[in-house]
Amino acid sequence: MGRTVVAYRQGDDALVPLGTFFDMAEIQGTISADGRFEARLEPSGRLVRVATGSDSLFVGQSAFPVTTGQLLFRDGELYLATERLGTMLDLNFDVSWPDLVVAVLNPDSLPVAHRLRRDRMRMLLAERNGAHPDTTLGPMRTKWDGLVLDYELAFPLSDHLVGGSNYRFAVGAQVAGGALEIGVRSLGPLESGEAEFAATWKGVWIDNTYVKQLTLGTGSLTGPRYAGIRGVAVTNSPYIRPTYVGQLDYYGRLEPGWELEAYSGSQLVAFDSIGPSGDYSMTLPVGYGENPIDFVSYGPYGQVRRFNQTYRVVSQQLPYKQFEYGIAAGACISTLCSSALNADLHYGLSRRVTVRAGVEGYARDSLSDLVHPYALATGLLGNSLTLEGEVVGNGWLRGAVRLEPSLHFRLGTSYSAFDDNIVQSVIAPQGRRSQWLFDAFVRPIPTLSTFYFQGVAEINEGVDLTATRARLQGSVQAGGIRLYPYVRFERLTPLLSESVHQEFIGLSAYVSGRPAWGAALRDLWLRGDLEAGGGEGFQMATARVARSFGPQLRIEAGAGWRRGSPGATFTLSLVSYLPTLQATTTAVAPSTGAGGVVQTVQGALIYDNNQRRVTANPNSGLRRSGVSGRLFVDDNANGEPDPGEPSVGGVRVVVGTYATRTDSLGRYHVWNIPAFEPVKVEVDTNTLDNPLYVPAFTSALVSPPPNAYRELNLPLVTGAVLEGRVIRDGTPLPGVTLLLTNRSNGKTTSIPTFSDGSFYVLGVKPGRYTIEVDPRDLSARRLTGDPLMLTAQPDKPDQMSNLIVEVRSMK
Repeated sequence: MGRTVVAYRQGDDALVPLGTFFDMAEIQGTISADGRFEARLEPSGRLVRVATGSDSLFVGQSAFPVTTGQLLFRDGELYLATERLGTMLDLNFDVSWPDLVVAVLNPDSLPVAHRLRRDRMRMLLAERNGAHPDTTLGPMRTKWDGLVLDYELAFPLSDHLVGGSNYRFAVGAQVAGGALEIGVRSLGPLESGEAEFAATWKGVWIDNTYVKQLTLGTGSLTGPRYAGIRGVAVTNSPYIRPTYVGQLDYYGRLEPGWELEAYSGSQLVAFDSIGPSGDYSMTLPVGYGENPIDFVSYGPYGQVRRFNQTYRVVSQQLPYKQFEYGIAAGACISTLCSSALNADLHYGLSRRVTVRAGVEGYARDSLSDLVHPYALATGLLGNSLTLEGEVVGNGWLRGAVRLEPSLHFRLGTSYSAFDDNIVQSVIAPQGRRSQWLFDAFVRPIPTLSTFYFQGVAEINEGVDLTATRARLQGSVQAGGIRLYPYVRFERLTPLLSESVHQEFIGLSAYVSGRPAWGAALRDLWLRGDLEAGGGEGFQMATARVARSFGPQLRIEAGAGWRRGSPGATFTLSLVSYLPTLQATTTAVAPSTGAGGVVQTVQGALIYDNNQRRVTANPNSGLRRSGVSGRLFVDDNANGEPDPGEPSVGGVRVVVGTYATRTDSLGRYHVWNIPAFEPVKVEVDTNTLDNPLYVPAFTSALVSPPPNAYRELNLPLVTGAVLEGRVIRDGTPLPGVTLLLTNRSNGKTTSIPTFSDGSFYVLGVKPGRYTIEVDPRDLSARRLTGDPLMLTAQPDKPDQMSNLIVEVRSMK
């Protein structure tokens, strides 16, 4: 930004108008009729004082000498030499007398630079919110695809190797667009001969309004409580519930004329200007759990104020006007019932209130059947208060309140009254009449995240016993050592005898290695626990140490003792996390009795139907998915790999949160991403050896199938070199920004020009474009110009060279 002003020369120095400079820098200043200038530097609050006839300039408590020739008062304006001004404000000036230009070379500390940086962040926020993938591959519905084998084996390294082993095997595939899984696991050691079988088919339709999930076989009821069944379940609730719940208002008051920015983590999520009333209300996206927002407010003259607010969204909350239902029925897996069914309705009544209602029924062989109609409501009051209420017929009545104004303070309590007339309830604790729960958290110093106090307490009143328990814990960290001292209390009051009161004190300690500790200790991890009390001295002592040797190997050792046990128990484990499997060898040696060594091996084998090969993974592969394909140079720009088109190896491909590199044949594969949910795939262009290669599409959104790989080939095209010069009335024009716009999708790229007015861009994708000088630059310089139409064709890198972008002075 610039402005034409009156200035004076003193040798090679320039005397610039102080009031105009501070106004351009967006620093509030005043000048009196007798030549006294004052300004306040924000956010430090230091005063700047300059007076005509004085031999010193002042910034806060610092004084800077000034000579008579460096300070001039004329026509109501105070002029100061750039050398003195730069010393005062820690700025570097460049004075060009041929061009009559004074430029600040390092304006980053000035409020105007802060504002421009905020404007740039806001522009990036708008671009991010409006970003869309170039290519979308929707759900793939085939009769059959993929094959996954999950395995887990545990066996003792002894003479009892086979008979004492345990196993779990499961096979999965994509069948009719859903996930088919068939599994078996041993119940106890192999020699017992007992095993459990399970079979499930699960279909997911993300974009279907009425049915999003259908489960046949082993599953669960669809209500708020888990109950395993073998039957059928149908619901329109999402397979993976998005963390995004909806928009909620964060509100408060600031001075009129200020600007306000909201950050989630370190990312800008919203901004606004404060109106004449001073009230602000920002509608921000919120997700489940805590939603801490850091606010930064900026005054008109560089003032800065920071504060924090948080919203907690409980798991029962639904977005406004979202309706969900669930129906399920089948045989019970648990022995508490023979069969079960439920119907559930869930609705977002407003942005702050969610209601839920339904019924659960359980059939029992030797006892009367149970029917539990239920209703619950969840509401948010203000920015920090959450209320919950629930009633379950033949079950309980519950209410809860939670206050959480910030991440540094939390207070909550709940009360439940149970129906104790039910014999062997399926859903409620047996013999309990009521329960109080309390929870408190405080962080006294917000900047010390590891220093806090937390307390929990519960009062359980039962038919035969009332139990009261409380625990108060602190947390403090110094370097890599973190301590959790605590005290806890127990009071047990039986119905027919005297109460028993016990007090305990304990300490948990964690030590995590630091690079400064040296090579031997930087990868070390230790934990120790010690507790005493109960009138019997020490109750428990445990210690565990682990050290990693790279990402694939870890050794763990531990020892533990508890009162009542015959002695201490020692353990030693070797944990291997390989690219193809996990293996753990654990030796257990009690001080009394026999010890042993157990070997565990687990992983998954996955068949890739696209590349006709089997891959291995150390994690479970069931109901997971993958993306595979080939990276190639698309010479004819048809989007498909044709014979003779070269593959590109060694290039990084990003799939969701995972990354891999293509092999020598250009192949890549990534496994362990969630099935059914769309995932973004991108090529890391920084890893391409040829700077002219550009991906045919910047990003793709892929819906991966369950238990199978989704094929996505990634074509590269040879981009064009865009180079030329900006000319103003026949002479080069430096310092302007060009806008290159793709006429097919409207995407715009900013291109800076060099000091001689030239510009240069590599890797422009084939397509039709316009290039023009940024209208804001034209307006600031009182220029006009017309856009230049361009066409980039495949495999012609030099077709857009020696371009001339002309602009003219306004008449």
